Amino acid sequence: MAATSPTLSIVDRDVPYVNPVELFRAFSATNFCQLLHSGRSAAGGGRYSLLYSDPFDVISTEEPTIESRQDGRAESPFDAIRRAIQTHRCTPAIDPSADGLIAPFGLVGFLGYELLHQLEPTVGPPNNPSHLPALAMAAYDTVICFDHTERRAKIFSCGLPELNEPKRMVRAQKRADSLQQRFFESLPNALTTLGKDYSLGLDPMGGTQSVLSQSVSKRDYCEKVERARRYIHAGDIFQVNISHEFVLDGAQDLYTLFELLCDASPVSYAAFCRFPQISVASNSPERFLRVTRSKDTFRVSTKPIKGTARRSGCDEAVVDELRNSPKDRAENIMIVDLMRNDLSKVCTDDSVEVKSLCEPETYKTLHHLVSEVTGILKDEMDCIDVLEACFPGGSITGAPKVRAMQIISELEQRPRGPYCGSIGYIGFDGTMDLNIAIRTLYSPASTDKPGIFYPVGCGIVADSIPEKEWEESLTKALNLTRALELTGHRSAS
Repeated sequence: MAATSPTLSIVDRDVPYVNPVELFRAFSATNFCQLLHSGRSAAGGGRYSLLYSDPFDVISTEEPTIESRQDGRAESPFDAIRRAIQTHRCTPAIDPSADGLIAPFGLVGFLGYELLHQLEPTVGPPNNPSHLPALAMAAYDTVICFDHTERRAKIFSCGLPELNEPKRMVRAQKRADSLQQRFFESLPNALTTLGKDYSLGLDPMGGTQSVLSQSVSKRDYCEKVERARRYIHAGDIFQVNISHEFVLDGAQDLYTLFELLCDASPVSYAAFCRFPQISVASNSPERFLRVTRSKDTFRVSTKPIKGTARRSGCDEAVVDELRNSPKDRAENIMIVDLMRNDLSKVCTDDSVEVKSLCEPETYKTLHHLVSEVTGILKDEMDCIDVLEACFPGGSITGAPKVRAMQIISELEQRPRGPYCGSIGYIGFDGTMDLNIAIRTLYSPASTDKPGIFYPVGCGIVADSIPEKEWEESLTKALNLTRALELTGHRSAS
């Protein structure tokens, strides 16, 4: 990637360090407000939380193409992202390798799983179109950064899309002042405790109560797992991720569930996105792609998760069993090989390497096996090339990837939407940080049957036992079901 982007001076404002999840409640009902959140002391190495509001541009589509605002031509969603990044390419006047606060200006939002049809047309269209956005991202010139290590926070503003330098700095000052004012107006909310009434707006007099149900029965899911195993034994694939979906009918306050999930299980790649068409809450422990810059070199990393065990009173034994599980290690190593192959398409020869393999990470309710693959980006490539080479993540598709996605389409018979896509930022400076949107809830703004949807899935291999895969999927929903217990919801019998 050519490092010729202009360097921009930026405006900053110190603000008090507070819990960003509680502060964001005052922003959460406003369209285009977004929070990328790393829980304090969460596994995975997250350090920062980033709060965005009031974008200067939006890219959103349900369709295979987007009409360019410049010349009216149809372009793919990935081309639209690339055009936006190239139009506003810049490098903030902050040393990105410095041990301090960060200021990632750029596109923030989610890329839905169904964008895969842009990259792999052989998979075919979704069997049941959802009319959900396939892509929803917004361009921001202001951000509040929270550093959980140093326990400090700051507002940054760069004044884009204004290009005239004096005018840009005037805009940057005004935008910083406006966001600072909103921060202090929201501050009383952030200083409250989590011990509040989580009623989700339900009738306190015992009226209609929301019900948590499942999209498929245990029997149906086990049958899908068995069919996937037949494909594996036939030699079509080595592994495939098969999901099903919890549905919470009638709930309104998605952000309350997000707060509870963040409290129940801090992770490094959580996010909340509010768009006019849809709201998305992710409590993901998994990083999909990160592109960082050091001088003129861009480094790419991915951290696939495969292998899950429920925490118990004897965690040491559980971790040891997980680390040495032939099935879990096989799942993980297959996806590591897949991601090595994907990164080799955009990284320099011999730079792709496995930094760690099948290392346990411990969360409040689960243990996971996590690996890390890294590489150095080729000079002629950019972060969008990385995204196109790797999307969607191998850990939530399977291997070989294309055939696995075809089988997912056949067996699941429904769109995944934001689930198993990615959420995060794509920076105007060529950097990027995206999660894998697992442990992710979404709520369409307009639908015939309003509700909150929470898909969960498992990686299926040759020796998978269908009943155990069902149990693992329920384990992954533990934090949700516990959160719902706090809100007075009930599960369908």
